Amino acid sequence: MNLLVILLSLLAIVMLTAGTALFVAAEFSFTTLERSTVEANARAGGRRDRWVRRAHHTLSFQLSGAQLGISITTLITGYLTEPLVAELPHPAMDALGVPDRVANAVVAFATLLVVTSLSMIFGELVPKNLAVARPLQTARAVAGLQLLFSWLMTWPIRVTNGVANWVLRKLGIEPAQELRSARSAQEL
Repeated sequence: MNLLVILLSLLAIVMLTAGTALFVAAEFSFTTLERSTVEANARAGGRRDRWVRRAHHTLSFQLSGAQLGISITTLITGYLTEPLVAELPHPAMDALGVPDRVANAVVAFATLLVVTSLSMIFGELVPKNLAVARPLQTARAVAGLQLLFSWLMTWPIRVTNGVANWVLRKLGIEPAQELRSARSAQEL
């Protein structure tokens, strides 16, 4: 694997982690906002506030879209990470006489642990905590991109959401399309 491919893969991994962060931030900020706040801001605010209202009015669909986005970005990150791991040298283990199969397994495990940890911290935990701490500002920042993604992925979202709703109905539970009441930052 040449240096350019490695650098492009690393850049793509960073961009995909940012994409995961966007979807996580959308999911948590939308569910944290109170409907009255969203409505008041949409009436008095600008375009971003209207996007937040539009996302909030289709909350179940947007949450399904965020989950689809999180799944896609993390799966592609793993797909890109695997060949990078296979190419990593392990001179220290070679010097110790560790067999190649063992060295490859150790390097793969260590690398995947690091990549997964970074993805979890920067792709999930930081945006989640940001969205809970500052839901309105976060929702304003991510609503436009979340709405665009959901529009582009309407068909897969409807299919996956429909299957999930079918399963719930088979379990005797009627799916809700919106929150009965929003949760405060402390409750989340």
